[in-house]
Amino acid sequence: MPKEFGVFSPVFKSPHGYLALLHLSAEDSTDAVRLVRQCAVADTDRSAILGLLTDLNWRPTLVAAVAATFLPPDSRITNALWHRLDSGSWVVPQIAVALSAIDPNFQTQARRRLEVRCPLDYTELGALTMLERHSAAGPAGGMQRSAKAAAALEKIVASTSSQPTWLAAIVASPEHQALVASDIDASGSIAQRWSERFTQIRQLL
Repeated sequence: MPKEFGVFSPVFKSPHGYLALLHLSAEDSTDAVRLVRQCAVADTDRSAILGLLTDLNWRPTLVAAVAATFLPPDSRITNALWHRLDSGSWVVPQIAVALSAIDPNFQTQARRRLEVRCPLDYTELGALTMLERHSAAGPAGGMQRSAKAAAALEKIVASTSSQPTWLAAIVASPEHQALVASDIDASGSIAQRWSERFTQIRQLL
Protein backbone atom coordinates (compact mmCIF):
# COMPACT_ATOMS: atom_id res chain seq x y z
CA MET A 1 0.00 0.00 0.00
CA PRO A 2 1.11 3.63 -0.36
CA LYS A 3 3.28 4.73 2.55
CA GLU A 4 1.42 8.01 2.84
CA PHE A 5 -2.35 8.39 2.74
CA GLY A 6 -2.44 12.21 2.86
CA VAL A 7 -5.69 13.63 4.16
CA PHE A 8 -7.17 10.11 4.14
CA SER A 9 -4.83 8.93 6.92
CA PRO A 10 -7.61 9.13 9.55
CA VAL A 11 -9.57 6.47 7.64
CA PHE A 12 -6.72 4.00 8.08
CA LYS A 13 -6.20 4.89 11.74
CA SER A 14 -9.81 5.14 12.86
CA PRO A 15 -11.89 2.28 14.27
CA HIS A 16 -14.40 3.38 11.63
CA GLY A 17 -11.89 2.56 8.92
CA TYR A 18 -11.70 0.93 5.55
CA LEU A 19 -12.91 -2.49 6.79
CA ALA A 20 -16.33 -1.05 7.54
CA LEU A 21 -16.54 0.08 3.91
CA LEU A 22 -16.10 -3.41 2.50
CA HIS A 23 -19.63 -4.67 3.13
CA LEU A 24 -21.25 -1.58 4.67
CA SER A 25 -23.05 -3.92 7.05
CA ALA A 26 -21.28 -3.13 10.33
CA GLU A 27 -22.78 -0.72 12.85
CA ASP A 28 -20.02 1.79 12.21
CA SER A 29 -20.41 1.79 8.41
CA THR A 30 -22.19 5.14 8.38
CA ASP A 31 -19.44 6.68 10.50
CA ALA A 32 -16.83 5.24 8.14
CA VAL A 33 -18.50 6.72 5.07
CA ARG A 34 -18.91 10.05 6.85
CA LEU A 35 -15.20 10.08 7.67
CA VAL A 36 -14.25 9.35 4.07
CA ARG A 37 -16.50 12.17 2.91
CA GLN A 38 -14.84 14.60 5.34
CA CYS A 39 -11.40 13.59 4.09
CA ALA A 40 -12.48 13.85 0.45
CA VAL A 41 -13.69 17.43 0.93
CA ALA A 42 -10.31 18.31 2.43
CA ASP A 43 -8.48 16.88 -0.59
CA THR A 44 -8.81 20.10 -2.55
CA ASP A 45 -6.29 19.29 -5.28
CA ARG A 46 -7.28 15.59 -5.44
CA SER A 47 -3.66 14.55 -4.93
CA ALA A 48 -4.51 12.29 -2.01
CA ILE A 49 -7.26 10.34 -3.74
CA LEU A 50 -5.11 9.97 -6.86
CA GLY A 51 -2.30 8.76 -4.62
CA LEU A 52 -4.56 6.06 -3.18
CA LEU A 53 -5.30 4.87 -6.70
CA THR A 54 -1.66 4.41 -7.66
CA ASP A 55 -1.53 1.09 -5.81
CA LEU A 56 -3.30 -2.14 -6.74
CA ASN A 57 -4.06 -2.93 -3.10
CA TRP A 58 -7.81 -3.13 -2.52
CA ARG A 59 -7.78 -1.18 0.75
CA PRO A 60 -6.80 2.29 -0.57
CA THR A 61 -8.75 1.57 -3.74
CA LEU A 62 -11.93 1.01 -1.75
CA VAL A 63 -11.47 4.24 0.21
CA ALA A 64 -10.84 6.11 -3.05
CA ALA A 65 -13.93 4.64 -4.69
CA VAL A 66 -16.14 5.82 -1.82
CA ALA A 67 -14.45 9.22 -1.73
CA ALA A 68 -14.96 9.74 -5.46
CA THR A 69 -18.72 9.68 -5.07
CA PHE A 70 -18.55 12.82 -2.90
CA LEU A 71 -16.41 14.86 -5.29
CA PRO A 72 -17.18 16.81 -8.46
CA PRO A 73 -16.51 14.82 -11.65
CA ASP A 74 -12.79 14.45 -12.34
CA SER A 75 -11.64 12.45 -15.36
CA ARG A 76 -8.33 11.65 -13.66
CA ILE A 77 -10.12 9.86 -10.85
CA THR A 78 -12.61 8.17 -13.15
CA ASN A 79 -9.86 6.87 -15.42
CA ALA A 80 -7.86 5.63 -12.44
CA LEU A 81 -10.87 3.74 -11.08
CA TRP A 82 -11.49 2.08 -14.44
CA HIS A 83 -7.84 1.09 -14.46
CA ARG A 84 -8.24 -0.49 -11.03
CA LEU A 85 -11.29 -2.40 -12.28
CA ASP A 86 -9.35 -3.63 -15.31
CA SER A 87 -6.39 -4.59 -13.13
CA GLY A 88 -8.34 -7.22 -11.22
CA SER A 89 -8.93 -5.52 -7.88
CA TRP A 90 -10.64 -7.57 -5.19
CA VAL A 91 -13.17 -4.75 -4.73
CA VAL A 92 -14.31 -4.64 -8.36
CA PRO A 93 -18.04 -4.68 -7.38
CA GLN A 94 -17.59 -1.60 -5.19
CA ILE A 95 -15.50 0.14 -7.85
CA ALA A 96 -18.17 -0.57 -10.45
CA VAL A 97 -20.90 0.88 -8.23
CA ALA A 98 -18.86 4.03 -7.65
CA LEU A 99 -18.15 4.40 -11.37
CA SER A 100 -21.83 4.04 -12.21
CA ALA A 101 -22.45 7.04 -9.94
CA ILE A 102 -19.66 9.32 -11.15
CA ASP A 103 -18.97 8.49 -14.80
CA PRO A 104 -21.48 9.93 -17.29
CA ASN A 105 -20.08 7.48 -19.83
CA PHE A 106 -20.48 4.47 -17.56
CA GLN A 107 -22.72 2.47 -19.89
CA THR A 108 -20.42 3.03 -22.84
CA GLN A 109 -17.40 1.97 -20.81
CA ALA A 110 -19.24 -1.04 -19.37
CA ARG A 111 -20.43 -2.15 -22.81
CA ARG A 112 -16.93 -1.90 -24.22
CA ARG A 113 -15.65 -4.27 -21.53
CA LEU A 114 -18.59 -6.67 -21.56
CA GLU A 115 -18.43 -7.11 -25.33
CA VAL A 116 -14.85 -8.39 -25.06
CA ARG A 117 -15.48 -10.25 -21.77
CA CYS A 118 -13.60 -7.91 -19.45
CA PRO A 119 -10.00 -8.77 -20.27
CA LEU A 120 -7.62 -8.50 -17.34
CA ASP A 121 -4.67 -6.12 -17.41
CA TYR A 122 -2.18 -8.40 -15.67
CA THR A 123 0.74 -5.96 -15.67
CA GLU A 124 0.63 -5.06 -11.98
CA LEU A 125 -0.60 -8.41 -10.67
CA GLY A 126 2.16 -10.20 -12.55
CA ALA A 127 4.82 -8.10 -10.84
CA LEU A 128 3.73 -9.28 -7.37
CA THR A 129 4.73 -12.41 -5.51
CA MET A 130 1.96 -14.91 -4.79
CA LEU A 131 1.73 -13.71 -1.18
CA GLU A 132 1.68 -10.04 -2.21
CA ARG A 133 -0.96 -10.75 -4.86
CA HIS A 134 -3.19 -12.55 -2.39
CA SER A 135 -2.97 -9.68 0.12
CA ALA A 136 -3.43 -6.91 -2.42
CA ALA A 137 -6.02 -8.39 -4.76
CA GLY A 138 -7.39 -11.62 -3.32
CA PRO A 139 -6.93 -15.27 -4.30
CA ALA A 140 -8.71 -15.41 -7.67
CA GLY A 141 -7.09 -16.37 -10.96
CA GLY A 142 -7.19 -14.36 -14.17
CA MET A 143 -10.45 -15.74 -15.56
CA GLN A 144 -12.14 -15.39 -12.19
CA ARG A 145 -11.11 -11.74 -11.98
CA SER A 146 -12.57 -11.09 -15.44
CA ALA A 147 -15.70 -12.96 -14.40
CA LYS A 148 -15.99 -10.79 -11.32
CA ALA A 149 -15.90 -7.62 -13.42
CA ALA A 150 -18.37 -9.02 -15.96
CA ALA A 151 -20.86 -10.11 -13.31
CA ALA A 152 -20.69 -6.78 -11.47
CA LEU A 153 -21.02 -4.67 -14.61
CA GLU A 154 -23.88 -6.79 -15.91
CA LYS A 155 -25.82 -6.43 -12.65
CA ILE A 156 -25.33 -2.67 -12.45
CA VAL A 157 -26.28 -2.02 -16.07
CA ALA A 158 -29.29 -4.33 -15.76
CA SER A 159 -30.42 -2.44 -12.65
CA THR A 160 -30.66 0.92 -14.40
CA SER A 161 -34.11 2.33 -15.03
CA SER A 162 -33.42 2.56 -18.77
CA GLN A 163 -31.81 -0.82 -19.39
CA PRO A 164 -29.97 -0.60 -22.74
CA THR A 165 -31.01 -2.81 -25.63
CA TRP A 166 -27.46 -4.05 -26.21
CA LEU A 167 -27.23 -5.82 -22.87
CA ALA A 168 -29.58 -8.70 -23.70
CA ALA A 169 -27.46 -9.93 -26.59
CA ILE A 170 -24.32 -9.92 -24.46
CA VAL A 171 -25.95 -11.70 -21.53
CA ALA A 172 -27.41 -14.35 -23.86
CA SER A 173 -24.08 -15.18 -25.48
CA PRO A 174 -22.56 -18.54 -24.48
CA GLU A 175 -19.17 -16.86 -23.97
CA HIS A 176 -20.56 -14.40 -21.43
CA GLN A 177 -22.54 -17.06 -19.63
CA ALA A 178 -19.47 -19.28 -19.37
CA LEU A 179 -17.44 -16.38 -18.03
CA VAL A 180 -19.83 -15.26 -15.30
CA ALA A 181 -20.33 -18.90 -14.29
CA SER A 182 -16.70 -18.88 -13.15
CA ASP A 183 -17.29 -15.95 -10.78
CA ILE A 184 -16.57 -17.45 -7.36
CA ASP A 185 -17.68 -14.41 -5.38
CA ALA A 186 -21.27 -13.77 -6.55
CA SER A 187 -20.03 -10.34 -7.58
CA GLY A 188 -23.30 -9.25 -9.11
CA SER A 189 -25.06 -9.78 -5.81
CA ILE A 190 -22.26 -8.01 -3.96
CA ALA A 191 -22.58 -5.01 -6.27
CA GLN A 192 -26.34 -4.87 -5.81
CA ARG A 193 -26.25 -5.16 -2.01
CA TRP A 194 -23.39 -2.69 -1.67
CA SER A 195 -25.14 -0.20 -3.94
CA GLU A 196 -28.37 -0.45 -1.97
CA ARG A 197 -26.61 -0.07 1.36
CA PHE A 198 -24.47 2.82 0.13
CA THR A 199 -27.58 4.64 -1.08
CA GLN A 200 -29.18 4.19 2.34
CA ILE A 201 -26.10 5.50 4.12
CA ARG A 202 -25.79 8.54 1.86
CA GLN A 203 -29.38 9.45 2.72
CA LEU A 204 -28.45 9.44 6.42
CA LEU A 205 -25.48 11.78 6.02
